[in-house]
Amino acid sequence: MNKKGSAIIIWVVLIIVVGLAVWLALSKKSEAPQNETKNEKTINVFFLNKQRYAENIEPYEVKVERTVEANKDSKQAVIEELFKGPSAEEKQEGLMMIYSETTGATLQFDASTETARIDLRGECNSGGATYTAANLIFKNLKQFPDVKYVRIYDSEGYTLFPEQGDSTPGCLQP
Repeated sequence: MNKKGSAIIIWVVLIIVVGLAVWLALSKKSEAPQNETKNEKTINVFFLNKQRYAENIEPYEVKVERTVEANKDSKQAVIEELFKGPSAEEKQEGLMMIYSETTGATLQFDASTETARIDLRGECNSGGATYTAANLIFKNLKQFPDVKYVRIYDSEGYTLFPEQGDSTPGCLQP
């Protein structure tokens, strides 16, 4: 084989190798999770599993993942996502949010006392139920190691035990 033929073969092999390298790099990039960007992060949100609750199998709650803006406070994002409720697919899997007639909530966190204060919006009524919005709020906020206490206030600003431990408003009592 002459020098010209050898040079052509080397160029063809080189083009094939470079093409494969580019293809592999692009395919690996497309496999990366979409939330791996600098602008997003993944949080965990817990919803009630109707079947587990009905069969008295603890824990009653099931964790799902949500993608939120990276600069959003994780605790507030969890509360917002909780009150959005489960997706249609999650509902088909038996997950639900117990609203107890509330329409949303805001969070204030005091790091010095490790206390999360939740102010409920809208009406508040347990309807005599022993499992209420409070259970899901507690479960979602207690996943954070820096949250020691959760105090939930109704829309009028009342809770049963504002100065000690965890607390719920009277409207979320059975």
